[in-house]
Amino acid sequence: MTLTLCIVFIDEATGLLHIANAGHLPPLLRTPDGNVRSLDEHGPLLGIGLPTR
Repeated sequence: MTLTLCIVFIDEATGLLHIANAGHLPPLLRTPDGNVRSLDEHGPLLGIGLPTR
């Protein structure tokens, strides 16, 4: 069995965004000025036995 997973942690104190993405579609980031961009960094699906970051 395999699955995709995308977890986002926003540190409100620093404004930093941390993303763990395993095979899921790239999340979209909307900035305060309204621009939207894709965050393409990701790892393999979970459960397929490949090394992960």
